[in-house]
Amino acid sequence: MTAIQNQTAALLLNRVGESERSGLVRDVAKSLNSRSSVADVSFAVALVQLKVDEDAKDFVTNHVLSIIQIGEQDRVVSLCSDHGWLRDKLLQRICSHISRLAITAQHDSSNWLAVPLATPILHELANGLDQAIGTLGAETIEQAIRSLTFVERLSNTELEDELADSLFRSCLILTGAAFRELATHASEVLSKLLHCKPDVLNKFESDLWSRIVQLVEGKNALNQTLGYSLWLRWILSGNCVDPKILKQDEYWDALISGLRRGDSERRKSSLQVLRASVEICTAEPSLASIITAQASSTASIESVRKQYIRFCTVFETIVLGRYLNQVQECEPDLDFLASTTSAVKPAFLFALLESALDQRMQEANRKWIGSWCLRSNLRTDEVDSFMTFLRSTLLPWATSGYLFTATLKQVDGHLKCEHGERLATYVSSALLNDGHMAKNFIGTIAATIRARQTNSFAYSTVYLVEGIGRALDTDGTLPIDPSHLEDIHSAASWIGLPEVARDHLLARTWKMCSIVQQRTTQASTDAFLSKAATEWNTLLSKADSLGPESSVQVEGSISALSLAPSKRDLNEQNAHQKCAELLGSLENLQIAQVEEHLDDIWSDLEYLEYPKGLLCAIPLIFLHPKLVAMASTAPSSFAEFIKSKAAALIELATSRSYMLPTLLETLRVAVLADHASAAHLGSDDLIAHVASNPPSATVDAQLETATIPVIQGISPELQAFSYKFYFGQPDGYGVAVLLDLVSRFRAIDSKLAPELFEKLLQRFLNQKTPPPTVSAWKKVLQLQVMLLCAEQHVPYTSLGEARKVLKDLHYVLSIEPLPRYRYLFEWMIARTYIHHPQLRSTIFEELSTKDHHGNPKFLASLMKIGVNIAKTESSTEDFALQLATVFVPLAASSKVVIRHEAQWQFAPLLDHARAKDWKSITQSSAFEALDGFIRSLERYDDPPKERTIDKFDPINDHNLTHLVEGPWWGLDNVEQRQTSRKDFVSLYERDDSNITIPTSCISLGNPLLPEEQTPSSKTQPPVDHERRMLQNIDNISRALGSGAADPDSVTIALQTKGAGYLSSSNLRKRHSNLLVVASLVDNPYNLGGLSRVSEIFGAGALYLPTPTVTSNKDFQSVSVASHLHIPLKALLAKDVENWLVQKKTEEGFKVVGIEQTDRSVLLGEEGCVLPEKCILVIGSEREGIPAMVLSLCDLLVEIPQIGITRSLNVQTAAGIVLCEYAKQFKRKM
Repeated sequence: MTAIQNQTAALLLNRVGESERSGLVRDVAKSLNSRSSVADVSFAVALVQLKVDEDAKDFVTNHVLSIIQIGEQDRVVSLCSDHGWLRDKLLQRICSHISRLAITAQHDSSNWLAVPLATPILHELANGLDQAIGTLGAETIEQAIRSLTFVERLSNTELEDELADSLFRSCLILTGAAFRELATHASEVLSKLLHCKPDVLNKFESDLWSRIVQLVEGKNALNQTLGYSLWLRWILSGNCVDPKILKQDEYWDALISGLRRGDSERRKSSLQVLRASVEICTAEPSLASIITAQASSTASIESVRKQYIRFCTVFETIVLGRYLNQVQECEPDLDFLASTTSAVKPAFLFALLESALDQRMQEANRKWIGSWCLRSNLRTDEVDSFMTFLRSTLLPWATSGYLFTATLKQVDGHLKCEHGERLATYVSSALLNDGHMAKNFIGTIAATIRARQTNSFAYSTVYLVEGIGRALDTDGTLPIDPSHLEDIHSAASWIGLPEVARDHLLARTWKMCSIVQQRTTQASTDAFLSKAATEWNTLLSKADSLGPESSVQVEGSISALSLAPSKRDLNEQNAHQKCAELLGSLENLQIAQVEEHLDDIWSDLEYLEYPKGLLCAIPLIFLHPKLVAMASTAPSSFAEFIKSKAAALIELATSRSYMLPTLLETLRVAVLADHASAAHLGSDDLIAHVASNPPSATVDAQLETATIPVIQGISPELQAFSYKFYFGQPDGYGVAVLLDLVSRFRAIDSKLAPELFEKLLQRFLNQKTPPPTVSAWKKVLQLQVMLLCAEQHVPYTSLGEARKVLKDLHYVLSIEPLPRYRYLFEWMIARTYIHHPQLRSTIFEELSTKDHHGNPKFLASLMKIGVNIAKTESSTEDFALQLATVFVPLAASSKVVIRHEAQWQFAPLLDHARAKDWKSITQSSAFEALDGFIRSLERYDDPPKERTIDKFDPINDHNLTHLVEGPWWGLDNVEQRQTSRKDFVSLYERDDSNITIPTSCISLGNPLLPEEQTPSSKTQPPVDHERRMLQNIDNISRALGSGAADPDSVTIALQTKGAGYLSSSNLRKRHSNLLVVASLVDNPYNLGGLSRVSEIFGAGALYLPTPTVTSNKDFQSVSVASHLHIPLKALLAKDVENWLVQKKTEEGFKVVGIEQTDRSVLLGEEGCVLPEKCILVIGSEREGIPAMVLSLCDLLVEIPQIGITRSLNVQTAAGIVLCEYAKQFKRKM
């Protein structure tokens, strides 16, 4: 086309005289306007090329510039490639325009620049205000953007040096523009100039570096990203970096800042810059020391290079990756980096760790990295870098409250805060291992405690101080400033500090002050130290005076030694005095006066907001045997008053477990002293309430409990400050009191046991079927109480009534899914058969069924019960023969559960028959053949775990010890054991020998043998982290020094994966107005997928038919831990309708269903606007959404399909709709 236009232009000029040619060319150029086509412009340019005329050039250039300004650069670029004069003219004009724009920005930086200049870059034009653009406006910005876009499109290799210099400096200014597109295009032009005009860098390298620093240090995320991107393009452009720049601390500080605080894009750029910078430094021996850690100055240059390359890979894996298993594989590398063997500067390690502990990282990864920091020996050879990391990153993470509450564990019978212990151990080890920075370390901790006074988690302070104290106990010469101790001591006076935590801070600080004072050689020691040391001696004297029955309510806490009682404390003391006075004058008061005093005390309790000390004392008053006896003979109103207060105390104890032992022990004493009071107090209702709502310690109470051993560990003399001192008897003691009292009900009142048994059983009978594996209302304690009640009811009832009880128990066993509960029901059923042998035929009636598929677990349980009965002394040979006969067909059942149970139970039955010499069984060849076959099976001699712990002897195992701590507790882990044999022993030792105690329905039993203990009580051996760390360091060191070509092959390959989810904090916020209801779905695979998509797209909560499905392996295989990061709530399918109505009417939610109906709207179409307050209902896999739920849907959506497949999987469909919701409401997050 160009050749034809040139020929046409030449022909036209040849037909015109020489004197007229210039005029013709100018006329054609002037005729160009907005309606001119590309061919018109190209023809005019061809004419000007053939007949040079400056005026015509200007006309054409102006017209082409107008084309550029309307955004049609494509039309111009092709012209410039064919006509060099036009390209030069345009570049000259455009570069001039960009320079004037840069001058304007330079002089009016407050309006133009998000990142102002430190000094003017366009030095010779710095005063050229006459060349400035003028006012700032949208049109001006748009013109500049289009001009820069055009320059980007051109090849700048032939750009004149003067223009290149001007353009380079102008774009340096504009990269800091406050306008996103302008800054971005200016950066692109700079990058192109670096590639096409490398000479320009020789002149302005220092200006480029200064601008990069300004950009990466700016507050605007965009400019920071542009700064690191420009830095990366510069260092990868092939141009040599001035060694003077590499030697600046600013260079490496900016690089570390990008790794530490950048988003994923900036971190990736920083890593690439680091790699390139390391290559430059290691290529020049004189620069290698810049990147080499001081402690490894003798390392070879090649080793340094390999270590940095490896560091970059580790950084990518930990910070930019997503998977915890990959992070864990980096442990050897982290151990090496943290050692002084590593040549990588510590600042880079701390940048990696700070990035890994960033709140935007996945919580599981943060926990692992943080825990590694606490157990490792972080290098401190560069103290400033370490202290910065400690102050700004490690301590803020390590003192987060959730880490303490999530690691409360029972260890050897004591509650322990594992994270707190790790923190204290870390602090202690760091101080002892690195004494040169101990003073700074302690000062940093003291400053952290002081700075977080109003927003501090009390127990983080406890363990930080404990760590310092343990270090000082080990090394009394540890340097510590008394002012730091004073800061720590002041924390004990904070308002709202829990009692035990406050006592710990005081005791530990006093001891530290005592140690420091003893080593002080000055004539006059610090006044604070002297006073604190005196307090420590006073505390030791107090501890020595405490007896085994001492309590904080009577003796006072540690803090009472130095802190004046508050007004609230005085009011509580007054209430205690009222209690003592009432008991002292009880026999001299009328009923009305007693009630008035009790009302007054109860009012004080409420006014003081239920303080712990008063709550523990109140039951001793309201349930005092004398008061209870008075209620038995007093007017009914007083009896009701006492009964109501007893119920109120039980209710209070539900959330305050420390009340339970005193409350139940007082109730037991009162009932045993006056049997008639059991009915007046409503003992069966009280017991039923506790059994159905067993009190459990709150998290705060558990943290206080875990702090008590820490106080005792301060000094051997402080052992008296035990759990009993602060809280009284342990919770398990209260449960033992309850079970013991229930075991004596028949002797107290024959009606109590049957009524309580029926009351608890009814709830199990009335539950909906099939019941979930775990129900919030079901408790082991309920069944333990039922078992004790049944033992006092079933033996004394008629055969007909016993048959009814047995029928009910059979029914509950047939539907109960949880192994522990099934075990206790089997126990009750077995005891019923023992008490009423006439009912044993029921076993054969049930086992003779031909339907092995209806309820195989129930039949398996009956087989086990049958064998247990056959092995009792009261059983007969005939019963055993019938049972063995029934087992033969069952051992060949097509149902695996039945077949296996029959085979497992048949062999013990035959063993018992041989021991009894029951010839009708032992001489049967069929029985012997089946027995021989079963014993030959591979698994017979190696039974699974549950076979060894669910064994039960209804005679020898029928005791309290087996009931509360038998191995059957290991059948599942839904609940922890609540009491133990030693609690019963303690109870019996405390019983008043002057009171006649009725006989229990069940014996205590002998202590369990070690092999019979609950499996869960065994602890894992500790991991030798120190040894493993040294081995890791040695392995990595050897590998990196072996000359291997690829540093990434040192250990297991570390996968890297970008982490785009880190790029914006908004992406991590959840849609609190988006709820996903999956209650109609029952497949664990699909529920796992729904958990995954709901979490990914930020749903506020996911409703499941039962949260326990999360333990299903099919669910977990799809959910990939997503259920740990989204709130899961229980909502049964039957309750969905009412729940939706409530949400719609009370909270204004709209309901959206995924369903293909006539009123469905296609997702993504204009009319499909999802409501912001949205409940997304997912239908079941087969039936979809039920009609009633459909009627409640405000909007039904369907997904457009192209293929012929009928529908999508529920999780896929839900993911598509959730993605659409996230897109529609992204800006509102």
